[in-house]
Amino acid sequence: MKLRQILIGIFILASFSCYDALEEVYDEAGRRSNSGTALWARSIIAGTSYSGFYSVTSDPSGNVYAAGYQDGTGTYTYDTGVSAAGTSSTCNCVLVKYNNSGTTQWARTVTAGNGNSIFYSVIVDSSGNVYAAGFQGGAITYSYGIGVSAAGTSSNSN
Repeated sequence: MKLRQILIGIFILASFSCYDALEEVYDEAGRRSNSGTALWARSIIAGTSYSGFYSVTSDPSGNVYAAGYQDGTGTYTYDTGVSAAGTSSTCNCVLVKYNNSGTTQWARTVTAGNGNSIFYSVIVDSSGNVYAAGFQGGAITYSYGIGVSAAGTSSNSN
């Protein structure tokens, strides 16, 4: 019998003196009653300011994806050898992948762009493609990796 994972993304006090992202995964019983078993929980290991997840999802293999933000240009460590540094002194969108045992696989944030950016939602399709949605602030260009960028047209949110 394979356990179906129930995902929770919330904010807790952790490595920074404000809020940090936390992810907990429960088995199916956790949704039906108060007796669900926690399978694993993860938070950032190190960060220079606050961070948070707004959305979590899983793929058919049980990998978990969390979407949200991290504040400032400092480096945030999500697991040994897995970190991300934003380019904005304000909020930088972040997407983190965990395997079905809770080991962090990778973390991604913007590689260029100096305004606010936040991911509010993430989904994975049946082919394993990951889609994140949110906003980026200002009429500037943000880069999300090699050859992937988007230019905002509004001076507010895009």
